[in-house]
Amino acid sequence: MNPKVWGKVAGIVCVGVILDVAAHQLAPQLTASAKSGTSGSITFPPSVIARLGLFVPVFLVFALVAFGLLAAVFVFLQADLPQSGWKKGLLYGLSFGGLWYIGMLEASLVLGTPLKQELFMGFADALPILIMGVLLGVFVGTSQNSLLRQARATAIVIPCIAFCYLVGRYIAYISLHIQSAYTTNPLGTFLWTLVMGVWIGIIYWFLESGLKNVSTIKRAVIFGCVVYGSDWLMFTFFMPLLFEMNLLDLLLRVVVDVLFVTIGVFVAESLIVRRDITSTSNKIQVSPKNHAG
Repeated sequence: MNPKVWGKVAGIVCVGVILDVAAHQLAPQLTASAKSGTSGSITFPPSVIARLGLFVPVFLVFALVAFGLLAAVFVFLQADLPQSGWKKGLLYGLSFGGLWYIGMLEASLVLGTPLKQELFMGFADALPILIMGVLLGVFVGTSQNSLLRQARATAIVIPCIAFCYLVGRYIAYISLHIQSAYTTNPLGTFLWTLVMGVWIGIIYWFLESGLKNVSTIKRAVIFGCVVYGSDWLMFTFFMPLLFEMNLLDLLLRVVVDVLFVTIGVFVAESLIVRRDITSTSNKIQVSPKNHAG
């Protein structure tokens, strides 16, 4: 891709960051939490960054990196997506805007923050990501690909990824003891975990055509570690910019999520390949009989 296109990408990333900063300016409770070191029913001391008054410049760099990674992944995937330019961007922005929105709601379970606050904060991140995705589709996306996404992914991939994510999270809740509301709010924790797993499966369903020319294991690793993993890492490590938190807990959370999403994609794609082989074999066996008739 030529430098002119990357220049457009850089400009769109800057627009996304500006919109994100502007949206968060409408949430004074975030600033108050950063200054007081409190968040809901759990109290955290302010981070070193916040105490030194460096939160704003560090946040800007962090946001540029996070949005930049999102844009780079779109550039990597978009050529093989079947939709027209703006639709590619819309689905991409919806995918990761939705991921951030749902992800933000976990704070209400774990930290005891008001659900209304997290709904607003999630929207403040999701909307700029959605707009950035559409802009990337319009100004960077290529023309519609003639290859149509195979609908087979709907019935197999989403349940597989959701199930594996659910299993991984409950291993982390029960055995690794990551911070959660598993014991204090079991129903809310289960519903959030299930919805998150389903949404990750939907993201894969939206974007799997962009990985069509790689093997099953490479497809799983690229989606789990790069497409999903890089974004989830940036999302998870936003909070430590504000508060002193257990970084090992956050790292374990990301590692488990990425690992089990990767496993989910691998299992689903393996089942799809096996089904396709069986279907092809059956057609080959039936074909001579039909010809003879």
